[in-house]
Amino acid sequence: MPSRFCSFCKNNGETVEFYTTHTLKDKIGRIVCPTLGRYVCPLCHATGPNAHTLSYCPL
Repeated sequence: MPSRFCSFCKNNGETVEFYTTHTLKDKIGRIVCPTLGRYVCPLCHATGPNAHTLSYCPL
C-alpha cells in the first residue's frame, strides 16, 4: 500500500492509479481530493476545501 493515497477515493472503489495521485486533506485539514471537492453537501452547501459527505455534515 502506498503511503500517499486518498482514503475517500480508495473506499469508493477508484483505481489505485487514481487514488494514489492525491491525499484526502492537506496539512492544515482542507480537502484536496478532486472527487470530494466537487461534491456539494445537500444540507449546508459546503464544497471545495470544506467539502464533506452528508454523514460528516455539522448541521
